[in-house]
Amino acid sequence: MSPRRLSFPACLLLSCLWTSSCGSAGVSRASDFSSLSSPPGVPEAVAVDSDKTVRPDMLVVRFSLRQETDSSEKALPVLKAAVDRYVRAAAEATKSEVVPRLSGFGVEAAGYGRKMSSDSSARGQVVVHGALEVALPATLDFWGRSALVAKLLELARTTATEAEKQELVASFADPAPALRDPESHRAELLELWVKRTRAFTATAQVESAPLAPVECTPPGAVQQRAVSLEEVALTLPVSCRLAVVPASAGGRPVAAAGK
Repeated sequence: MSPRRLSFPACLLLSCLWTSSCGSAGVSRASDFSSLSSPPGVPEAVAVDSDKTVRPDMLVVRFSLRQETDSSEKALPVLKAAVDRYVRAAAEATKSEVVPRLSGFGVEAAGYGRKMSSDSSARGQVVVHGALEVALPATLDFWGRSALVAKLLELARTTATEAEKQELVASFADPAPALRDPESHRAELLELWVKRTRAFTATAQVESAPLAPVECTPPGAVQQRAVSLEEVALTLPVSCRLAVVPASAGGRPVAAAGK
């Protein structure tokens, strides 16, 4: 027997996919007065959908260093030395654990939109890019974390200035709060999803038409989104379909039989 579907408005649409965000009670709100307009210069209050919010334990600074040259082989040691100096300076300035994550290397034509020439003497830009992870001690309050961000911003400015003197171009993104190991929260996030799903089905179903999740796919990776220096929002993507499923003789949903 095929599952019989019911339809309700909005998040009660039982024939749609039941995800970790539909019907979620885990919403982090920056303010209870988000409907009020903010005066000039004051950021608008926002609500961030999440399954759970945690304190970030690191700052991430994405960066790139490049040099225009006719020899990528000769440029690599120069770029490596520049990255090493930046990492040492970050450790000294922040007095925190720093971990560089180099993620890319490439050679670009000198000039936007140009292709590399087959001429061996043609100049190009050798680029390395990555991210610097700076530990955020749990003992730091908002002002201590803000001071750490300020130090990293100043370091980015001075590093870019020094790079110019060596005919290098250094670019830095603003420090972003993050969680080093979001997967450590997977079990708790999954448990929260199960509790919300059970609470929802218990409220939405009727005795003659019990609901059950069917056609579930394995949960994806835990996703994180920076909210502030004090909050990172975590979500666990879970996709199931809620349907009215008559119980089989063995007490299992008919749709789940044989799976």
